[in-house]
Amino acid sequence: MDYLNFVLWLLLASFAIHLFLSRLRQSKSRQGKLPPGPFPLPLIGNLLSIDNKLHRSLAALAKDYGPLITIHMGHLTSIVISSSSIAKEVLQDKNISFSNRYIGKVIQALDTHKYSMAWLPVSSPLHYYLRKISNSHIFLTSRLNATQHLRQKRMEELVAYVGKRCQSGLVVNIQEVALDTSLNLLSSTLFSMNVVNYDSNDKCEIKKNIQLIVDELGEQGILEGGDVLDGLLCILEDQNEELDRSQIVRLFVELFFAGTETTSTTIEWAMAELLHNPLKMRKAQAELNRIVGKDNPVHESHIPNLTYLQSVINETLRLHPPIPFLLPRTTSADVVLSGFTVPKNAQVLVNVFAIGRTRACGRTRTRSSPRGSWGPISASRVGISSSFRSVPGVGYAPGFPWLAGRCP
Repeated sequence: MDYLNFVLWLLLASFAIHLFLSRLRQSKSRQGKLPPGPFPLPLIGNLLSIDNKLHRSLAALAKDYGPLITIHMGHLTSIVISSSSIAKEVLQDKNISFSNRYIGKVIQALDTHKYSMAWLPVSSPLHYYLRKISNSHIFLTSRLNATQHLRQKRMEELVAYVGKRCQSGLVVNIQEVALDTSLNLLSSTLFSMNVVNYDSNDKCEIKKNIQLIVDELGEQGILEGGDVLDGLLCILEDQNEELDRSQIVRLFVELFFAGTETTSTTIEWAMAELLHNPLKMRKAQAELNRIVGKDNPVHESHIPNLTYLQSVINETLRLHPPIPFLLPRTTSADVVLSGFTVPKNAQVLVNVFAIGRTRACGRTRTRSSPRGSWGPISASRVGISSSFRSVPGVGYAPGFPWLAGRCP
């Protein structure tokens, strides 16, 4: 009996707290109303309306409540955008209001928000300094060109490894091989060496390896190899610059996390889609034979002419974006968006997965159907180009200079 009374009192207290928080949210949003969404339960909010595939759950809710919805994840109020036009309003028209990141508990626990260029407030002096260093010393065409031969060597190693596995009748794990290649392509650009081997299982010590490389090469001095680390070592020698080796390591780790697994995931999905579409596979192979030549190595200079292959990648990114949501944003004050109010400190999510599958994006298909006549997809089609927090070095993706005008 005492236990039943305890449960009843707990439920009553939960309802009282829920009503209090609801009134508080309403008082804070006197200038407008929140976007529509499912009714939140006490304490848990709308957690029962979503599952572990959050991007799909929110895309399904957007079909019922519209392209701008409110979701309560426990006590956290989240505004979810599933429309290219509203995404454009957030990321272009009102980008200053939505420029800062929402800092979750995990990011706070790791102190990432204190030094990461992706999470620092745009008004932070460190954010400004890191962007200046990135634009003036790291993301330069000369750096890219100076290490082109190393990236070509990494691709030759990939072809040799896959060929060896095939001749031995062994399975090739696309995800692992693509990840290893992405790591080595980026490390060749950053400091002219590999960080992993194809047959190695030690891929969890990237940060430690980067620290050792920076320390060792830093003691040797500038090697004049033309890579990114050389440029940063030049900055270290300048006593007027506020940069130390720990910041270099953090910056490199950030680049590795942002530019490797996303690439390998896209490659894996592209291969899966092509295997399910033999006709599309044959068209891609025919283009490679025509542009590159059978049994000839692919060079970076070939890529702008591989229009059908570009369309395959574009369609893969539409159907399977490696990051279904852009990094969460927040506001420092109430903001009116499409007639609704985004409350202060709310989490703002842009569901790229849902946007890529809507009619507003010009596509309604949920199956891959690349066509060379499409050409590269402009990021403005999903409303994510020219963002106030666009990443420095947008045209610096190793091996893909043609991405310069198409990346968000």
